[in-house]
Amino acid sequence: MKIRNVDMNSPKVARSIILYAIPLVFINLVQSLFNSVDMVMLDAFDASEGSVAVAAVGATSSIIHFIVNTFFGISTGTKIVLSHNLGANHKIQIRRTVSTSIITAAVLGVVISVFGFFFSGSFLHITKCPTDCFEGAQLYLRIYMLGVPAIMLYNFASAIITTSGDTKRPLYYMIISGLTNVILNFILLMILPEKVMAVAIATAVSQCVGAALALFRLISSKDVCSLNLKNLKWSFHSFKKIMVNGLPIAFSSGLLPFSNLQIQTQLNELGSAVVAGSAAASNIESIVAAFGSTAMSSSVSVFVGYNIGAKRPDRVKKSILTCLCVGVGVSVVMSSICMIFSAPLASLFVTGEASVSAAQTRMFTNVLFYFIACSYSVLGHVIQSFGYSYISTINSIVSVLIFRIFWMYVIYPPHMDLSAPLESLFWIVVCWPVSWTLLLIANVSIFFYLYYAKFKKGKLKRLT
Repeated sequence: MKIRNVDMNSPKVARSIILYAIPLVFINLVQSLFNSVDMVMLDAFDASEGSVAVAAVGATSSIIHFIVNTFFGISTGTKIVLSHNLGANHKIQIRRTVSTSIITAAVLGVVISVFGFFFSGSFLHITKCPTDCFEGAQLYLRIYMLGVPAIMLYNFASAIITTSGDTKRPLYYMIISGLTNVILNFILLMILPEKVMAVAIATAVSQCVGAALALFRLISSKDVCSLNLKNLKWSFHSFKKIMVNGLPIAFSSGLLPFSNLQIQTQLNELGSAVVAGSAAASNIESIVAAFGSTAMSSSVSVFVGYNIGAKRPDRVKKSILTCLCVGVGVSVVMSSICMIFSAPLASLFVTGEASVSAAQTRMFTNVLFYFIACSYSVLGHVIQSFGYSYISTINSIVSVLIFRIFWMYVIYPPHMDLSAPLESLFWIVVCWPVSWTLLLIANVSIFFYLYYAKFKKGKLKRLT
């Protein structure tokens, strides 16, 4: 069966995966670059208060990730169920999954938007947002939340499109959306006195553009994954399948940002310069992840799920090995480049010496170990595609949430020194690679158990 751009049954598994993953790399890269536009243009247009404006946007990152990414995980449930259905060629269930996913995305988007808008100030107080950028951070967060329904619709629609094998069109939509963001940023920063408001409006509008394009593609498509508005129906059976696989992932996805809220709280106490530098490093890290872990994790979910549905165990094994090898190799190369050019890269986002130094400190602590993050992420997605998302969630609770809480309450306090912010920053962010290592060890153990005790013996859960 040939799905759009990729022949899922081609004997050259590695070639098919790479062809599928290349647009995903650029999707994630473009998304990371355009997400950085707000910070770069704020710093350029508001030189007098640039670091404070950048810090205002940076102070909202953990909150946005916590609120939004928690529910983004549900769309992974859609990918898992849909890939199994595509492999088994169950057309009726495919249409039900598509229709139910879009309805779910719309409802969740509105709920999150209302919740996030009214409780934005409370979240910023909890994370101890610096007083000099609190007002700007709250303004940015509230406007951003107005665009959450569009974000949810785009995310679910894009998941459907990419799972069907078409990774090119979501790339085009991301580029169009990103260019809209850049153009609006430039125009609004020129005419609006409140710079944080300008970039927030540009971000929200660009998200609406991306959602409209993705939905139009689903509606206008004539293949099995199309969206028929006249027959738009909510299926409890499909919803249950999506939730069973998506809710554990959503919970797990929320754990990372939730644990990061504690980290963000401690970062905020180190001052605006460190917050801005850390936010800059975070954007650079997301670019590294775009090439390795993010693209390969998405690819392994679709290929493993499809081949399980098609009952092709040999291709499941090849898909896993290919995604692991390619992801780790690319991560090592990208990390090395970032280490060599750390200062110039940091200077693209922030200009102050203190902020650049903070960005470098975080990069040297985290980026070097992104091959570990890639490995645990790929194996985690395999576990999810096997139908055991809840095991992945339990693993995240122990290896991430509990460990990072322990770190921030026990390991970090003795090393906290507000007079030495860079040293304090190191002891904050080093908990990430340590927790990645713990997560990798656990995922390796779980994967081998599921692969040999369940998959090889044909005892995996039925998702079709």
